[in-house]
Amino acid sequence: MKSTKNIEVKVLSKNESLELFRREVGDVDSDILRKRSEEIANECDGLPLAIVTLARTLRNKDKRFWDAVIQ
Repeated sequence: MKSTKNIEVKVLSKNESLELFRREVGDVDSDILRKRSEEIANECDGLPLAIVTLARTLRNKDKRFWDAVIQ
């Protein structure tokens, strides 16, 4: 017998998304990367798993890598 249970997951606000992204990515030491972090967090549409995955992928990477993610 199959059992299905729907669980409603709420998305994060833009501010919550950015806060989560910045917490997971670590220190961002340039204005350009701060701006990129906003763009990337917005592209994740408030989905925490997407935000955390991208932030951890970008941690300690240079600007070129961040730019590639946005494109």
